[in-house]
Amino acid sequence: MEWRGHVCDIDVDECSENTSLCRHGSTCANIEGSFICDCSSGFAGHSCETDINECLSAPCLNNGTCNNTIGSFNCVCAQTYTGKNCEKELSASTGPFV
Repeated sequence: MEWRGHVCDIDVDECSENTSLCRHGSTCANIEGSFICDCSSGFAGHSCETDINECLSAPCLNNGTCNNTIGSFNCVCAQTYTGKNCEKELSASTGPFV
């Protein structure tokens, strides 16, 4: 919290003075006496410094394995499934299975 002026009545815009307050491409907003960060997807914390572990919500379907990545996740699908969350079943004509 920063104030300036003879009687500390001028709010300091922390976002303008320090453009690296909010991390991972997040947006900084000045508020009276402080600042807040609007975190990019996949991040949390006062300065968006914490990577959210998306795998905790079990996003991978059909026995897919979740790998948390910085700001996101990816699924390694069982042989007969595909899609971001392993939600699409491959048909015999769709193969080969990867």
